[in-house]
Amino acid sequence: MHSLAAGQVQKGTSMIRYYRYVTAILIFSFLNIFMKAEPLSFNENSGKNAVIRDISGLADINQNLYRSILQGDTAKARLLIKTTTAWIEKTGDDDLTISDFHYYAGVYYLITSKFGESERHFNRACEIREHFGIYDTIYAKSYYNISVIYSTLGDFGKMQRAILESIETDKKLYGESSPRLAHGYFSLAAAYIGMKEYENAIEYGNKGLKTISGHEDQYSQELADLYTNLGVCYIKLSDFSRAVLYLEKGEEVYESHNLPKDDRFLNLLNSLAAAYFFLGEKEKSYKYYNMGIDFADNDNTYLSQVFVISYAKMLGNSGNIREGESVFLSLLQKAGNRYGTNSAIYIYVLMNYADYLREFRTDLNKSLLLYEKCMEYLATNITDNSLKGQIKLGYALTLSENGETRKALETIQALIYSEFTDYAEVPETGNPDLNLIKPDQLSLNLFKAKYSILQKSISKSHDLKLILEAAATSSLIVSIIDKVRLNISEEESRLILGDRYRDYYIYAIRDCGLCFGATADKRYIDKAFEFSEKSKVAALLTATRELSATQLHIPVKIAEEEKKLQDIISFYSAKVSEVSASDKIASSKVSEWKDIIFNTARKRDSLVSIFEKDYPEYYLMKYNTRVIGSSGIHKSEGRRINYLNYVADDTVVYILVANRKVCKLVTVPVDQDFYLKVSRFSDLIKFPSPNNARADFEDFQKLGSQIYDKIFRPVESFLVSNRLLISPDNLLAVIPFESLPMHETGTDKISYGKLPYMIRKYEIYYAYSATFLAESLKSEFKFAKSLVAFAPSYKSKLNTDLNIAVPVRDPGSLTDLPYARKEAEFVSSYFGGQLYKGGDARESVFKKEAGKYDIIHLAMHTMINDNDPMHSKMVFAQGSDQPEDGLLNTFEVYGVPLKAKMTVLSSCNTGTGMLYSGEGILSLARGFAYSGCESVVMSLWEIDDRSGSDLVMDFYRFLKKGYSKSTSLRKARLRYLEKADLLRSHPHFWSSLVIYGNNDRLYFDRQLILIFILSLLIAGFSIMYIYFRPR
Repeated sequence: MHSLAAGQVQKGTSMIRYYRYVTAILIFSFLNIFMKAEPLSFNENSGKNAVIRDISGLADINQNLYRSILQGDTAKARLLIKTTTAWIEKTGDDDLTISDFHYYAGVYYLITSKFGESERHFNRACEIREHFGIYDTIYAKSYYNISVIYSTLGDFGKMQRAILESIETDKKLYGESSPRLAHGYFSLAAAYIGMKEYENAIEYGNKGLKTISGHEDQYSQELADLYTNLGVCYIKLSDFSRAVLYLEKGEEVYESHNLPKDDRFLNLLNSLAAAYFFLGEKEKSYKYYNMGIDFADNDNTYLSQVFVISYAKMLGNSGNIREGESVFLSLLQKAGNRYGTNSAIYIYVLMNYADYLREFRTDLNKSLLLYEKCMEYLATNITDNSLKGQIKLGYALTLSENGETRKALETIQALIYSEFTDYAEVPETGNPDLNLIKPDQLSLNLFKAKYSILQKSISKSHDLKLILEAAATSSLIVSIIDKVRLNISEEESRLILGDRYRDYYIYAIRDCGLCFGATADKRYIDKAFEFSEKSKVAALLTATRELSATQLHIPVKIAEEEKKLQDIISFYSAKVSEVSASDKIASSKVSEWKDIIFNTARKRDSLVSIFEKDYPEYYLMKYNTRVIGSSGIHKSEGRRINYLNYVADDTVVYILVANRKVCKLVTVPVDQDFYLKVSRFSDLIKFPSPNNARADFEDFQKLGSQIYDKIFRPVESFLVSNRLLISPDNLLAVIPFESLPMHETGTDKISYGKLPYMIRKYEIYYAYSATFLAESLKSEFKFAKSLVAFAPSYKSKLNTDLNIAVPVRDPGSLTDLPYARKEAEFVSSYFGGQLYKGGDARESVFKKEAGKYDIIHLAMHTMINDNDPMHSKMVFAQGSDQPEDGLLNTFEVYGVPLKAKMTVLSSCNTGTGMLYSGEGILSLARGFAYSGCESVVMSLWEIDDRSGSDLVMDFYRFLKKGYSKSTSLRKARLRYLEKADLLRSHPHFWSSLVIYGNNDRLYFDRQLILIFILSLLIAGFSIMYIYFRPR
């Protein structure tokens, strides 16, 4: 995974290994055990009311058989079945009493795990009833128990068909909306989970919830089970935030209805622990493990063992590898004693232990031996499909780790093609078509394993065939990740997905470079450019496409309803998040808010489902994954543009250079020392100190020029002009390139104003990605540009009740900003715009008015929440502003529809926040970009009121003269440097503001327009004179 310089915040980079573990646990525990809760379906009245005629006391035999099964008297039950079966075969009679017998015999054989005999008896029971046209509870329960057999064997397709038959019968018996259908829907959802059809699983899980509605008290266990299954579905779809919503509802049902804390509850705790771990909330994850470990460790049921496996792997990931191994050894002994060493349960524990040894590289040889024992189990239990995929996947990886890469590749290739195709013969190379591959974690795990094995093979042979195969596989992984992201509804889960799989975008770029080097095929450079674009702000791009799809293709009334629902979710999510840090609010209140979030989210999901089904244009736009090509850059940004897309890993920086002449992939090796230099350079700009002035000046020149040499000098020869569009990545996003000195001056005199900064030679603006830039542009153009400015005064104390419960920078009293107010007055006056200042600069006014203007100027304080960027705040006028609090959160910005050509965030730190791999900095500015602003001018650090105001006013002056935004900012900076004294010539004072987004000019110089009009008139008169002159 990627590492950043010390002190830089990054989230979710240590979970890949653990994620694979818990995913495997969830698959097995929920699909093969949890969905089989209440597997034995009896009919207590059978033999009394359903008998047409009594054959030699068979009804009494059925009653005896029923009691024997309930009492666990297997010897008596076996004897009854044996004698009765012989009699029935001899007579050859059929009636409902004989059907009842077959039903009970099927139950007995199911209990004793003789699945073939069990299925035969259940099928015979159903055949007899079908002959007589009787579709009663025994008919329904027979099919239900057949589904249990197939779930145990891992044949989820047959399980699904049997459950559907059971449900259809129950509908006729009890009605389509009866709560008695809930358990069937729960099991049907589980079958679809086993088939990896998670959308269908969610659909039938929701149907189950609908049947229970109004009967929650009578069907509380079914309610908890359904919530748990739905939570598992969302985990499988990587939508972890939504998974937590459902799993916590399940936990709430257990508590409020005092349900037994049995194996099902352990499964719920296991899933909650996993979901929170994936969300990066390790403390909550460990809390749920600790809640269940004592119970699980003292129990010897299957599900308790599953929980302990998860706990052991958590120990390993927290550094307690030997302790985790000890837990496994104890668990193996328990499983062997209770179930036998050839049981599926024992093999499941053994498989996880083998994987533990491989992942932590404790003993690779032993891991391979254990996997070979698991493979022997599969060979002798060919009807058991429940473990086949997991065992073969781990076996392939372990073979590879032990140097047997050829056999490993054959194993994983066979597994992949058996999973996604019905090919009779497995091709030696290649991958199935993307359309055949389901976008889920299993698919990703399979192709990740194949890619890992290919890399092991390449390291041994450097075979071009393998290199090309690896490139095709990394490309396919990226496509699967893109499809997975589209099924996620919550921003947090999208961010985590991108962070977790960031490596594979980098691998894809690397592979394209290798293929190009080996083949000279320029298509690989085009593919590398595509992957570099896909690696950037994928979550933000997905969200904006979804928003655009709603705005353009959904009727206004229902689009507004969806927005209201999302606003409610955001509002109460903020309240829950903010009080979690303070514990000021009673837990009952928090529970009430969570209920509101849950119910509103379900309404929103239902509405979005209607959008997707009824509005095809919405669907096409939302699920679009295309990115701009290298040739499209200069078409949208002009012939003089040079686009530099940086993709930074901890060992390499890839630079994709695109302009009208070239598309190049430049590879720059880096190390941790390079990122330390970037971090140090950033600190020198942000926090200038008078104490070590000379040393800092020398460090600034040295570090800056070294960074320039590393990341910019290699691309200089490819440039066609001095105009640069830069998409930075990782730590490169925290420094303004304009402030980099191109070389050291060698002077002993401290003179920041004389250094050869990039700003002196280049005109620079930035983009989250070229694709995002292209899609954020509006087509309409107009000369008149309406402007609104907000500049509050800070005389009263900050509203600190509930809003500052989370840690933020600079809470409490804030100093007034007179120069920022002067700046806003100048801007509004200079452009004839609307000004809200002092107490009039209220949050409510912004929300009401900002969407009407082309230019938005905000000159105010900000408070940055480093832990939760969605709760960073812009501070408007404090005082009475009901229902607002004067603090505009980032999540609130997401809900304000804007049409601005440019938003200037003159506030401090509007471009700072948490750094996510691939997504960049999660800042306030990002919220404005999402909401519809074509370009955002933002601040990377806090500067003094006066310096910032002078620079901003000059920026606007140059804009008014008709220059582009980047040209205007460059001219304003150069003018500032000409006038600045020794102190204020430091880049801290002039390089904080950067432009992200569209760079078009907002105004045309009036003198130029007049000259142009006069020229046209003169040309017109000249033509007329020539045409009409006498001849």
